[in-house]
Amino acid sequence: MKYKQVFFIWLLADVFLIIGVLCFGLYELLSGGSIRDTEIFLLMVAIGILASLPSLLIMLLFHLIYSRNAKDTQNYRMPYIALIISINIVYYLISLFGYSITGEFKLLFMATTTAGLLAFYFVDRKIQKSLTVKKEELS
Repeated sequence: MKYKQVFFIWLLADVFLIIGVLCFGLYELLSGGSIRDTEIFLLMVAIGILASLPSLLIMLLFHLIYSRNAKDTQNYRMPYIALIISINIVYYLISLFGYSITGEFKLLFMATTTAGLLAFYFVDRKIQKSLTVKKEELS
């Protein structure tokens, strides 16, 4: 795994979350909401990207440490899956203790974890596909 792939996991997860927020905002607008509601959802997107920057830094730092210390860097799936889940648990705990609204944060935790794992799945498939092509070229 390379740094750009780690970054792409983070970016793709944010894109999935942005699409979800925009779909929800569109649903609210079409079901009788106002333009003001849509502005709030767009503000939530911007705040969401800023709030997820620490997770990008953690992922890049983890990649730096893991790529230097791992004996087998080809076996990266479980450590990165555990990292994605751990980051989301930390965000959930911070949200849980920082705010008193727990139901919405459980949904947010599930959405961010799903988005992160889905992004990892797509990037992993791309990595595996490129490795298969390289092996075929060497044969």
